[in-house]
Amino acid sequence: MPLTGDWGRLQATVRAMRKLAEVPSRASALAAKEIKREIDKSFSANTDPYGHKWEAHASSTVRRWGKHPLLRLTGAGKRAISVRALPGAGIAIESPDEGLAFAQGGTVNEPKRRFLPENQLPATWNRAIERAVTVSMKEVTRGTL
Repeated sequence: MPLTGDWGRLQATVRAMRKLAEVPSRASALAAKEIKREIDKSFSANTDPYGHKWEAHASSTVRRWGKHPLLRLTGAGKRAISVRALPGAGIAIESPDEGLAFAQGGTVNEPKRRFLPENQLPATWNRAIERAVTVSMKEVTRGTL
C-alpha cells in the first residue's frame, strides 16, 4: 500500500524541528548579554537584582577609604564580573572578586549588598530570558513553518 501526502511540507516541518534545537544556545547568548546589563544597572542604581536599595557606607568606611560608589572602591570587582553563554545552553556568571563575595553574603562588619539573585530569579532577569527565547524562536523558525 503506497503512502501519499505532501512530502515537501513534511520535509519542511522536519527541517523546522531540527532548527528548534538551536533555540537554547541562541537564547542563552542573547540572555547573557541582557543579564550583564541588568547587573550593571544594579550597580549604577545601588540596588540588588530585585530593586532593593543597598545599605549606605558606614561612616567608618568613608573615613577609611573616602567617598566612593558602593562596591566600587576601584571598580575592578565590577569589571571582573562575566556573564557568558555556556556551550549548548545555559548561562555562567562569574565574579572572581573576593570583596564582592563578602558583599553578596554579608559579614559581621559588612551588610549584604547582593548583586546576584538568591533563591529565585528577579522579574527583570525572567523577562530578559523570555525575550531572548522569543527572539531566538522567531529567528530559527522564520520562513520554515
